[in-house]
Amino acid sequence: MQVDIETLIDLGVLPNGEADWPLRTLLDHSHSRTAYYSLKDLLQSPLTEPLEIARRQGALCSLRTIARHINWMELAGLSRDLDDYLNSNYVHVPRTLVEAVAFSLRYRDIARYVEQKLCIVRTLVNRCDAITTAIEGIGGDQRFSAVQSVIREVCRNPILRTLRSMSVDGRIDRLHLRLLDQSVRVDLRNLLYTLQSALGDLDAFASLAHAADILGWTFPQIDTSEGAAVVIEGLRHPLLPNGSTNDIMLSPHDRVMFVTGPNMAGKSTMMRALGLGVYFAHLGLPVAAATARIPLTDVLISSMTAHDRISTGTSFYLSEVRRVKTVVAAVRNGAVVVALLDEVFRGTNVKDAVDATQLLVAGLARAGCGLFVIASHLLEVAETIAVLPGISTWCMHVGEGAEGLNFSYRLQRGVSRVRLGVVLLEAEGVVQMLRELGSGRPHEGETSGE
Repeated sequence: MQVDIETLIDLGVLPNGEADWPLRTLLDHSHSRTAYYSLKDLLQSPLTEPLEIARRQGALCSLRTIARHINWMELAGLSRDLDDYLNSNYVHVPRTLVEAVAFSLRYRDIARYVEQKLCIVRTLVNRCDAITTAIEGIGGDQRFSAVQSVIREVCRNPILRTLRSMSVDGRIDRLHLRLLDQSVRVDLRNLLYTLQSALGDLDAFASLAHAADILGWTFPQIDTSEGAAVVIEGLRHPLLPNGSTNDIMLSPHDRVMFVTGPNMAGKSTMMRALGLGVYFAHLGLPVAAATARIPLTDVLISSMTAHDRISTGTSFYLSEVRRVKTVVAAVRNGAVVVALLDEVFRGTNVKDAVDATQLLVAGLARAGCGLFVIASHLLEVAETIAVLPGISTWCMHVGEGAEGLNFSYRLQRGVSRVRLGVVLLEAEGVVQMLRELGSGRPHEGETSGE
């Protein structure tokens, strides 16, 4: 699957420009900076093959139990100590016994430092041996298999096997231990750096496995058949565990889902929940739903937070147009696209927005592939397109009662005619404030200036 940074920020998979990353509280259970960056990289690397997705799902399921028995904090500490050792600028202990004896007598502090760090390396390799035994039978995706391969190589390395077998009870053994300094710091330098990276990846995988375990979400089925539909029951946004759920059905028969509803009714939240469901499925992660069947998708793209760019002279509306162009170009190239377009063309006047949205919806409905969710306030568009094939009209239900409007955050068939623009102005007192402008009367919190 192809997905760009803008879409990942729209969906909350990655932090935005203000470093706001709400989903981190759910997904990040890592124990080191290396693991944290590995996790972010995993979250930006969706899988493209159904078999790889299935293997990732299997690995996460298996890691749920295994990860609880690994002391991740100890591993993180050992990895930091290893990094200090590999980056130390101390003179290497000579490889020959006679020179090593002279070195140890002359540079006692360095010799003791080297000895301590080699003991740390030995402890780390011992821990890796136990980890290898625990995860050996897990048949994960290529990235997980690479982690297994690196840890296995470390455990089988002859120099590190010698290190593991040494005792430090006597002087001679301590001296022989120091003789391995150059072998470890020089010969095995790249291998041990690779081990650090692999342990970070393993920690990141364990973080996602832990998230899957405690959240209780559902692993989706990936549908590879031609013209597959998005079928999700009980979908909710991951950050709203007690929020309203919705059933989503997007298929080639109703390729475009046109959603109306007032502000605060839940359109954007529903679209983000759907986008996360599709994206998490391609990461091999479970989704926040009761059941889910997701088509194997080539491109996931959203347009929810478009903005102007002063540095390039790009207006708000031009940013929206270029975003839509990306969607249409992908469809023209035959890609299986899932696109989420929220209040598209709001950067222009209402007449142009209506005309442009009608063109977009009618065109996408005729596409040979792709599934599209378009949210809009433009009732004129909804009334025009309702009779066209390939389009279904939906709205976020808003009830009206004695105490005012009731937001259910639930999808239902049809078009919403609820308008909240002036209602919210009145509720916030703006209408009254505007009426009193120029009246000469002081307002609450203000003085007449006398």
